[in-house]
Amino acid sequence: MKRAEEASRFSPYNAVNMLKHYTADSFRVERDRNLYTLLISENIHRMGITEADDSAIAECRLYYGKHHDKRYYGRALLHNGITLYSNGMRYRAIEMIKQAEHEASGSDNHNFVYDLNDILGMINNQSGNNKLATKYYRKALAAAKSASNPTLTVKALNRLADTFDAAGMPDSMYKYIEECRKIHIEDNEQYAAMLTNDAAYRLYIRDTVRAEKLLRKAQAVFTLYKTQKLTGDIYAGQGHMEQACSLWYEAIFSPQPDIGIAACHNLTDHFNKSGQYKRAAYISQKLNTIYENTYLNNNTLEIAYVQTRYDNMATERQARRIQTVNLSAMALLAILILTFIVYHHRRIKSINNRYSSELLLYNMTCAELEKLQHLKEKDNVLIADKMKEIDRLQQRLAEYHDDRCRPDNWNMKEQILQAPEVMRLHSMAARNKKASDEDWAGLYRLATTWLPELMSRLNNTDSLNIKETNVCLLIRLRFIPSEIAILTDMSPQLITNMRVRMLFKIFGERGGARDFDSRIRNI
Repeated sequence: MKRAEEASRFSPYNAVNMLKHYTADSFRVERDRNLYTLLISENIHRMGITEADDSAIAECRLYYGKHHDKRYYGRALLHNGITLYSNGMRYRAIEMIKQAEHEASGSDNHNFVYDLNDILGMINNQSGNNKLATKYYRKALAAAKSASNPTLTVKALNRLADTFDAAGMPDSMYKYIEECRKIHIEDNEQYAAMLTNDAAYRLYIRDTVRAEKLLRKAQAVFTLYKTQKLTGDIYAGQGHMEQACSLWYEAIFSPQPDIGIAACHNLTDHFNKSGQYKRAAYISQKLNTIYENTYLNNNTLEIAYVQTRYDNMATERQARRIQTVNLSAMALLAILILTFIVYHHRRIKSINNRYSSELLLYNMTCAELEKLQHLKEKDNVLIADKMKEIDRLQQRLAEYHDDRCRPDNWNMKEQILQAPEVMRLHSMAARNKKASDEDWAGLYRLATTWLPELMSRLNNTDSLNIKETNVCLLIRLRFIPSEIAILTDMSPQLITNMRVRMLFKIFGERGGARDFDSRIRNI
C-alpha cells in the first residue's frame, strides 16, 4: 500500500496497476481498506476517469473525519467532491471541495494541493470565471513546482495558457508557453497541449505556416479537441472546407465549452452559407445543448456564489474562533491582573511589617552606637596615655643600646609594611591600577633605606631584570600574587613562573614559587 501511495505521486497508472489485484474487501483492517479506496479514487481521477457512485469514497471520507485524520481527511473530501461534481451534484461538490481547501491549509502534501487547485481552476474555467480559474491554476503551478513534478508543472502551465487563450490574452498566454518549453516533457498529452497552445499563439500573430506545422506535430503525438478545432480553422482559411468540417465535428464534443461553442459556430455558419440547413439545425441543437450545460448547470454567478458563501462561512468561523480566543485571553488576563493585585497587596503589607521591625532595630542600633562612641572616646584617651608611656619607656631603653638599635629600628618590620609608599601600592592594586615609574622609584628608596641586605643581594645578581627585581621587592613586602600581577601588569601565571626561575637565579636552588617566597622573606 505504501509503495502504491509513493508511486501515485508521479504515475497514477503505476499506482492503479499495483492495486489492480486487490479490492476493498481484500483488507481486513479498516484503516487499510479506506486507504485503498482513497488511493483508487485519487488515481483514477488523475487519469481523467470519473466514478458513477460516490458511496465508497463517501464512506472513506466519513471514516477519516470520525478519526480526525487530517493527513487523509482533506484528500477524501476532495475526491468525494470530484465524484459528486462529475455526477451533476455540483453545489454540494463545490462545498465539499472548498472544505477540502480549508483542510489543505498548511499541508506539505504538494500533490494533494495540486489536485485541489487544479479541480477548482477547472470548475471556474468551465463556468466562465477566468479570474478565479487563473488564481487556482497559479496555485496549482506553485504546488507542482514544490513537488518537483515536471508532468504536473507542464499540465498547470498548459491550463494557464488555455485560460488566457480563452480570455483573448495572447501575451500572457505566450509567457506560460515559453516556460513550458524549458521543461523536458515525457507525457504525450501535455506535449501535444503545449504544441497546440503554441500554434494558437502563432495564429494570434498571423503566423499560419508555423501554426500549421505545430498542429501537425501535435496530432502525431496525441489527439486533442483544441488541436482539431485549430487545424479545422486553418483548413477553412485555405478553402478546404470538407477537411475543416470533419475536424470541427470532432471538436464540438470538447469538455472545454469555448472550444465546442467555437466549433459549432463555425459549422453553423458554413452550413447556412452552403444551404445545408438540416445540418445547420442539428449543429444549432448541439450548440444549444452546450450553452445549456455551460450556463444552466455551470452558471458562473451561482458557482461563484457557492464559493463565496463557503469562504464567508469559513471567515465567520475563523472570526468566532478568534473572538473566543480573545475572550479567553481577556479572562486569563483579568485573572492574572487580580492575582497580581492580591499578591502585591500582600507583598506591600509584608514589606511594611518588615520596615517597621527594621526601623525599630535601626533605632536600637543607633542607641547602641551612641553608647559605643562614648566608650571609644574614653578608650582613645586611654590609648593616648599608653602611647605616651610607651614613648617614655623607649627613650629610657635606648640608653642601654648602641645606635643601630635605636628605638626607630626596633619596630622596623611594622614601619616598612605600613609606609606610605607600600600602602599606596596596596591601594592601587585594590583599584586594579598598574604602578607608575614614580611608585617604583619610591619603593626602591624605601627598600634601600630599610632593606639594604636585600637590595645588595638583588643588585649583585646580574641576570635579574627590572620586572624581576620589582617582583622580589613586592614579595618581601608581603604583597600577594594577584596584587603583584596588577601592579606589574602581568598575569598571575607569569608571576608564578618568574618566582620559580628567580629561586634558581638568586639562590641556585630548584623548587616552587612558595620556596622562593620563603627564601626572599628571610633576607
